[in-house]
This record gives sequence, structure tokens and C-alpha cells, in this order.
Amino acid sequence: MPPAPAEPLVVPDLVRRRAAEDPEATALVVHGGKALDYAGWDRRSDALARGLRDQGVARGDRVALLFDNARWTDYAVAYLGVLKAGCVAVPLGPRFNPTELAGILAHCGPSTIVCPPDLVAALPPGPWDVVPPAKLVDGYEGSPGEDLPAPPSPRDLAEILYTSGTTGTPKGVACSHENLMVHELPPDGGAAL
Repeated sequence: MPPAPAEPLVVPDLVRRRAAEDPEATALVVHGGKALDYAGWDRRSDALARGLRDQGVARGDRVALLFDNARWTDYAVAYLGVLKAGCVAVPLGPRFNPTELAGILAHCGPSTIVCPPDLVAALPPGPWDVVPPAKLVDGYEGSPGEDLPAPPSPRDLAEILYTSGTTGTPKGVACSHENLMVHELPPDGGAAL
């Protein structure tokens, strides 16, 4: 008889498990030596999720993330925090020109853009709030998992990725939490990360 199916997981579950099992293990290293361990990633992303909630961001809202290549650890914290808040991450990058960026933001309709202060000038004007990641993390750190929004379900929308636009305008590709996990779980259903 095959084992009972494992409880469905979402990316925040994997990071939280890994942080509990091996908190000081390195999760991410950026060129130049900046590193992020699992405990820090989990704790800081919890704080960012709380910060988003306190800013009035609601479950299911689109939250755009504009970071450059030098800030991968900050991006990782913001991305995971958006997922923990039950929101939809919309990763952006410096590769989009101003016209493409304006079109993407008009298409996905974010309520908030998380962006370091020195990149704000790249953003077109719009109805969204622009918040630096530090404002969403500082002052919101508490116990891991404490006072967080309800966790996302596997079928909830997790992210909208935009194509490079090589054959026209960039197009949004929507992925659920389940889509993100399908290639991360080994065939036996255990956690991989």
C-alpha cells in the first residue's frame, strides 16, 4: 500500500522547515560575500509579511519587487515575505525599459512596490505605494511565524513573472504555489530545499 500523500507544501513551509532543522545553514550567497542563513531568511521574511499587512496590503494583492543584481539577499527576503503575506509576487528587474515597466505595472496592478530608495526613480508614477524593504522589516521582527497572515494554499496564485518581450511586449506568466513546488519535491513527497 503506498504511503498517504504528504500534506501539501508551499515555499514558505520549506524555508521554515529548513530554518528549524539547520538555522545557521547558508541559504544564499551573493557575489562579494554577503550571505543569508535560513533562520535569518525565515525571521526577516516573517517581519516583511507583518510589515506588508500593517501597510494595508491584503491577501491576494499583487506586490511588485524591483531590485538590482547586487541585492539578492534583500530580494529573497522580500519575495518570501510577499508569499507569507498571502500576496502575489511580481518580480521586476533593471532589464525592463521604462515603457515596458509602465506596461507591466499597468497590467498586473500592484497595490505596493517594494523597492530600495535608490531605484525609485526607475518607477513610473502610479496608484501604488512604494515602500523600501527596510521599512517593512525593521520593527516587525518577532517570534518566527507569530502573528502572520493565514498561510497561502497550494492553489493560490504565488507569482506573476514577465517574459523578456523579445517578440513583443512582456507577457505575464502566472504561477500558483503548487506550480512552484512541483519541481522542488522529490518523487517520494519529502521536502527538498
